[in-house]
Amino acid sequence: MLNARQRTILATLIEQADYVAIADLSRRLGVTPRTVRLDLEAIDEYLRATPYRLERHKHRGARLDIPPEERAEWLARLSPLMDHAYRLSPEERRLAILAALLRRNTPISLGRLADELFVSRRTVVEDVKAAEAWLRDHGLALRRLPSGVAVAGPESAWRRALAEVLAPQGATTGRTPGFPLQPLPPDEMEQIRQAVADAARHLPFELADVAFEGLVYHLAVAVMRLRSGHDIVMDPTQMSELEGRPEWAVASALTRDLQQRFHLRLPRDEVGYITLHLLSAKAIGTRSSHPGDEDRDAPLVAAVDAFIRIAGAHLGTDLTGDDDLVRGLILHLRPAVYRLRYGLRLVNPLKDEILREFPFLVAAVRAAAPALEERLGVRVTVDELTYLAMHVGAHLERQARQLPPRALLVCGSGIGTARLLQSRMQRAFPEVQIVGVVPSARFPADPSLRQADLVISTVPLPPGPKPVVVVNPFLTPEDVRQIRQALPQAGTVTPTERMRGPMLDEVLNDALVRLDVPAADWEEAIRLAGGPLVEAGHVEPRFVDAMVETVRRIGPYIVVDRGVALPHARPEDGVISLGISFVRLREPVAFGHETNDPVKLVFAIASPDAEIHLRALQQLADLLAKPETRAVFEHGSAADILGIVRKTGTEERS
Repeated sequence: MLNARQRTILATLIEQADYVAIADLSRRLGVTPRTVRLDLEAIDEYLRATPYRLERHKHRGARLDIPPEERAEWLARLSPLMDHAYRLSPEERRLAILAALLRRNTPISLGRLADELFVSRRTVVEDVKAAEAWLRDHGLALRRLPSGVAVAGPESAWRRALAEVLAPQGATTGRTPGFPLQPLPPDEMEQIRQAVADAARHLPFELADVAFEGLVYHLAVAVMRLRSGHDIVMDPTQMSELEGRPEWAVASALTRDLQQRFHLRLPRDEVGYITLHLLSAKAIGTRSSHPGDEDRDAPLVAAVDAFIRIAGAHLGTDLTGDDDLVRGLILHLRPAVYRLRYGLRLVNPLKDEILREFPFLVAAVRAAAPALEERLGVRVTVDELTYLAMHVGAHLERQARQLPPRALLVCGSGIGTARLLQSRMQRAFPEVQIVGVVPSARFPADPSLRQADLVISTVPLPPGPKPVVVVNPFLTPEDVRQIRQALPQAGTVTPTERMRGPMLDEVLNDALVRLDVPAADWEEAIRLAGGPLVEAGHVEPRFVDAMVETVRRIGPYIVVDRGVALPHARPEDGVISLGISFVRLREPVAFGHETNDPVKLVFAIASPDAEIHLRALQQLADLLAKPETRAVFEHGSAADILGIVRKTGTEERS
């Protein structure tokens, strides 16, 4: 890293484009010639991460030959850095300190760090504490010595930490002055990229771009550390396991290539280290299978099966039967097992956004993660958790795209006219799903509007968020033409809209609540919960049978919490419109769940798709998570229960 004086010297050399005498630099900066020479050595080290080198002459001084077309860019980059008003953020300073500590094998003084970062010694002491906490989380320690601070720890942890700090996903490129963000100069980084590209063609899977670049950085760090005399040491048992993998042969060839390119000896343990990184690399597809793959994947397939059943139960939807979801999870988890087992962290750059925007989705995945941990012998990190949430979210979006167009019917002349229009619509447009039939007086407040792509009305309506087609109840040929023309323009409700679907107080009402009902067993409990949905017109009677069959097929995963069950079935099993019913059993009954039996609270979910109910379900989960509001569901009256539901809705809207 360069201090302000060294950056000034570098800018002078770039501007001059010719030799600058040491004496001139000494006079200009007010320092001794020896200090200038030391500064030039620091600039030499800094330039190692670039294609350019200082030229020295005993009498003429030093020069830096940068092409004219690049000088402006270099000077623009250096200009704000020479301004002492420029300050890094605490996060940028932490990264800068980590880069400085991990790139060197000798201590660095706090005074020098403070000077380089333009902060006080007190500030740098706090920044070093933050860096120390980060190092501790990554299996390393910070040693405090008379000459400064230095990193200590296993070579494998050192390399992982250095790659994470220097790789693009871990660095604030362009915002940490003085700290080269590449382990090696650009020409050597390109050599490694070529070697990885050659080797990757022989892998049984295709590397994702982020995995390719991550492997490049890990290998660059390995070369950097080997040059300074630091070999990796692998566990012999682990090495024996890795030798049996097809990736070992690819790693061996890659090792030989790197040895030739860099004239560097890579010990056998480095082959194991590279094999481990290949096994843990994120893939985007498989090219071929190898003997033993099916047996090795058997525990993984079983773990994924349990995972999707539990996650689906918490989301109130059936995730089973989606081959794309299963394949995607297996493809992700196959390398993830190695990452988690051996501490090779994969950073999810969208982690914070996913945690913030989709808390209920993340909560469902977190609830299902123990199924993976117990069967695969790993501990799922938050980064991996959010990657799993992305796979489940992609499934929900696929289901949303596959849904038929949906229409809300609005009538102003009574139930007879409404039924006539519904009958004519079903005959003329069998592909259109009718999400509800409502009187014009309830439009646009009716929650069914959120589910609809198109509104078809027998009376004129005020402009609203969805396209409206006004028709005759008998549906004339001209009406049919207008509807057919409007359907493509209406599109479908976006996944984001569905995730912002109706609140709980819009789908749970007095007609859907039954309290202290006797039930002989779990099947009767589910049928009791389905009854109000049938009576209210939210589902066909066959939907109740489908809920029972779902439990028989996938097991008691619908028991998502102590004493709470969320029975559900697929939209095509007879859902007419969104509804959630609640039945409190007089006496709890067993569903066969190992930890959450017996069940007293049963919430049956009828959803026309995989997402529209999630907002209401999130509110329900929040209420049940609080002891004081859960007690209302367990002991309160229907008025008490609906009162807290309405209060929650009012608070969220305000």
